[in-house]
This record gives sequence, C-alpha cells and structure tokens, in this order.
Amino acid sequence: MQNKGFIKVFAIILTLICLFYLSFTIVGRQYNKKADAYAKGDLELKNQYLDSLSTEKVYLGYTLKQIREKEIGLGLDLKGGMNVIVEMDV
Repeated sequence: MQNKGFIKVFAIILTLICLFYLSFTIVGRQYNKKADAYAKGDLELKNQYLDSLSTEKVYLGYTLKQIREKEIGLGLDLKGGMNVIVEMDV
C-alpha cells in the first residue's frame, strides 16, 4: 500500500492517453457525418468532400488523413456487416 499515489497517477495518465486516442475516432465520425450531410447520398460527392479536407488541419494540428489513420478500427461485426453460421457434423 506504499505505492498508492503512484498507482493513482498511473491510472490517471493511462486514462488520459486512452481518451486522447479515442478522440480521433470521435472527430473522424463527425467529419463523416458532415460529409454525409453535404453529399446527401452521393458517394462520389462524399469522397470528393473528404478528399478536399484530407490535407487541412482539422483537430489539434492533425490533418483529416492523419485522423482517419489513427481512428480505432471496427471489425465487420461491430459495423453490422457480416453474419456467419457454421454447422459441423461429427
């Protein structure tokens, strides 16, 4: 119990680091929503909008391209894109 302060400081620092990296995902999703609203369903227009912002600094000195690289990657199961049923017969 002598290192109680160290553990608290370590936990706080680890939490701040996690929140920092999670913020990239939140900002990336906000720009995707803005692109969806701008394009109104047109995929090509959405891609043009995102490409035009890819070199501009949009968050803490990071460009949109860098933000999209630092986002947390979601698998197909979290995006709702894949269902698999496996049947095995002995």
